Amino acid sequence: KFVSALSVLPGWSLSAADISAAFLYADIDRPGVVVQLPHFFSPTSSISQQVAVLKRNVYGARQAPRNFRNHLAQQLALMGYKQLVCAPALFFKRTVEGEMVLGSFYVDDGLGTQSPAVTANEGTSIQPNHGTKKNSPQAQLNQLQTLDHGIFVSDVQKRFKLKTKDLNEGSIILGQLMKREGSTLKLSVQFKIEKLAEAMGLAQANSVTTPMMKGGLKLLLDDTSDIRSDYPFLSHLGSLLWIATVARPDICYTAGVLSRFSAAPREK
Repeated sequence: KFVSALSVLPGWSLSAADISAAFLYADIDRPGVVVQLPHFFSPTSSISQQVAVLKRNVYGARQAPRNFRNHLAQQLALMGYKQLVCAPALFFKRTVEGEMVLGSFYVDDGLGTQSPAVTANEGTSIQPNHGTKKNSPQAQLNQLQTLDHGIFVSDVQKRFKLKTKDLNEGSIILGQLMKREGSTLKLSVQFKIEKLAEAMGLAQANSVTTPMMKGGLKLLLDDTSDIRSDYPFLSHLGSLLWIATVARPDICYTAGVLSRFSAAPREK
């Protein structure tokens, strides 16, 4: 949110990207981590009762997010970025042209923004050349990268394989639609709400102004109905809490009440 808010200031830009196969970049933080191979319990398989020793992190491993976060911070530090102590997901640096560059990553999704370049004496905007001659091919390439992706995303692209996103056309970032229109940045979670309603079987349900009034829904912690272990209650509840936090504070009470039943969701 901080990076997005800065990007609407006059002259500031915004770029977005996500790292492909992010966890595979980081090394295992301890030796001897093993995983079961397919058909581990099959008596007819040639690889039955065998395990594989991991050399890289894989998705699903508990230590993978932490290892990748540490690896990302190390790579950004090598490019001159500093990590904010009070907000470890935020990185920043100042270029030789005077631009303040900030970027943030949530797992493998990143946002970057930068201020206009300024001279030290006059405080007027200048075109960045990134330490190369103005008309050289490398300077032109750097300028194109800055215009297309921004300095932060271009820096990260030097160390990781990225999928860049066009905010002028609108892109999905962390479950919300972000679209840049001039100096305005529009955020929307409508598609997320519609997708959740469809998953819950409520796509054709009638909408209401107030989702749930206090005392309007009787839910009991000592309910004796059957536990719905087959229903993805926690997954849907997590989506509701995210939507309430990001864009819909009017459903915070509803999501909070439902959270009380997350340990053993029942039929009612």
